[in-house]
Amino acid sequence: MSLSAEADWILVDWGTSNVRLWACQHDGTLIAEKRSDKGMARLHQADYEPHLAELLSDVAVKAGCPILICGMAGAAAGWHEAAYLDTPADLQKLAQYAVSVPDCAADIRIIPGVAQRHADKADVMRGEETLLYGAYQDTEHAQLFCLPGTHSKWVRVQNGVITDFTTIMTGELFDLITSHSILAKTLTIGDFDKAAFHEGLAKGYQGAEHLTSQLFHLRASTLLFGGSDEARTSFLSGLLIGAEIKGQLGANIMPVTLIASSQLANYYEIAFSYLNIPYQLCDSEKLAQTALLSLAQQIWEQ
Repeated sequence: MSLSAEADWILVDWGTSNVRLWACQHDGTLIAEKRSDKGMARLHQADYEPHLAELLSDVAVKAGCPILICGMAGAAAGWHEAAYLDTPADLQKLAQYAVSVPDCAADIRIIPGVAQRHADKADVMRGEETLLYGAYQDTEHAQLFCLPGTHSKWVRVQNGVITDFTTIMTGELFDLITSHSILAKTLTIGDFDKAAFHEGLAKGYQGAEHLTSQLFHLRASTLLFGGSDEARTSFLSGLLIGAEIKGQLGANIMPVTLIASSQLANYYEIAFSYLNIPYQLCDSEKLAQTALLSLAQQIWEQ
């Protein structure tokens, strides 16, 4: 790559905890990649533009280079609110409803999130809709997506339209239990114990309706039978993931598209394989960049 290469697009995934930025040329060639731990949780509204400038301070960018952002920068408590699209939400309309950030020298736009405005099943997403745009297939068959994380999303898409989705607080529950619960002193995040993870998966999947009592069983078994902290932690992880999967699939097993990366992808791959659930993996790290690139081309190359 030439040292004089300049970026045509700036693509940003701005989450609650972290920021990922890609400087690309029109054809997707990567000029630079930046990461930051200054997600929405650490910023005030006035901090976004200076932090973006800081990330781009040593990146060669063409004059008038547009910037496309997805994620929590578009939340009401973020940089500039990008109002939710309501379900059923057509993924092909994400670019059409991108919101311009006012009073900026550059053309900066934010992709909207998606809201499910049902009183008995209210739900929202920001950032995941961009990954779904990049991952869905143009088919009449319903597709089921799993996007694990602090707040895991299970999303049904048909004909490119988000028809239904559910958020499960699996990651946050794991963090709360290992940090603040009565179990915390007997749990250690260390070496992964696959056998214990499998045992937890089976119990969570087969008895999802008994999850809260199973958590105390873990406490009681520690007192009565001992065992290693690492094994208990792996069991807990499996228990929560198993209950999550059962709650979303029920008795109707269908193929799942897993959108994840790193260790989290590994845990869910192990879970789906152990439970004999057919799946395919899409790397969320790569998908965010390619999806934003495609959306940017829709917005600025029409």
